[in-house]
Amino acid sequence: MTLPWVKFEIMRLLILATSIFMVSVMQGQTCLFYLDNDMDGYGDDFNFTEGPCDLVPPGTTLTPGDCDDFNAGVNPSAVEVCNYIDDNCNGGEIDEFVQLSFYQDADLDGYGDANVLIVECFEQPGLVSNMDDCDDNLVTFQDLDMDGWGSTIPDPCGVDNALDCNDNTSSVQEASLFYEDQDGDGYGNPDMSIYLCESQTGFIPDGTDCDDLNPDVHPNAVDIAGNDVDENCDGLDGVGIAESPMTSIEIWPNPMQDVLHIEIPTAGTLMVTNLQGQWMLEIPVFAGVNPLQLDLEPGYYWAIIKTAQGQWSRKVCKL
Repeated sequence: MTLPWVKFEIMRLLILATSIFMVSVMQGQTCLFYLDNDMDGYGDDFNFTEGPCDLVPPGTTLTPGDCDDFNAGVNPSAVEVCNYIDDNCNGGEIDEFVQLSFYQDADLDGYGDANVLIVECFEQPGLVSNMDDCDDNLVTFQDLDMDGWGSTIPDPCGVDNALDCNDNTSSVQEASLFYEDQDGDGYGNPDMSIYLCESQTGFIPDGTDCDDLNPDVHPNAVDIAGNDVDENCDGLDGVGIAESPMTSIEIWPNPMQDVLHIEIPTAGTLMVTNLQGQWMLEIPVFAGVNPLQLDLEPGYYWAIIKTAQGQWSRKVCKL
């Protein structure tokens, strides 16, 4: 039976012998010491010195492989995170297996295009995590009653308008276009329009005023010749509708959809131009009511009627 103090003495002698052996082995040999600026235990592959293996210079390590020796969080033992850098120094791969999937949201309606996948670390403007959009170039709205008119609630596969006055019943449909009437003359500003489900103070269905800050200027005003003011909004400074021998001419609806009705006491010609005076079309009109199909793009035009009695003009709006 070996006494405890004998066992301890044997172990001490073995450790001492091993240390003496290692020193003797390393003495006379050289090693490469890699500069370790960030002290993370890994050195710069291209910045090293050579010296005795048993004399490690301060700030160096025997282990190379650091791809960023000024960032202690970057080394071969680091865990890769999504931050646009190669954390684990695995040969230039960046953010591998940790990026998130997003989808392009070109129309910024909160719904993404399933055909445009983008991998990123963080959600950014124009990217969303869903791929629900049916048309990523068009903002669409919910149409619960399936009448073709949408509510104001976005829907990725809805309709392209938000004009339904009651989306719970198809019997109540689209809002109407109203124009601001600042001067209270009963004629609205064509450049200030809004869709409304019911009339609202300060807004009217007519949008033919050419000066909505002057109540004496509107399509039915008397145009005083020679004062450089177009009181009746016909594009000319001259005889007004109220003074014209052609006051019995009527035109409706205005604004119009596709058909414009003109009632005239005698036959003549309708000529339509844009607001710059460029000719668009010319149609014969007859005494009585003329329902005219006008193939025009949406916008404002001059409707000019010429008869043997003279010329009459009115600004019209095609919705």
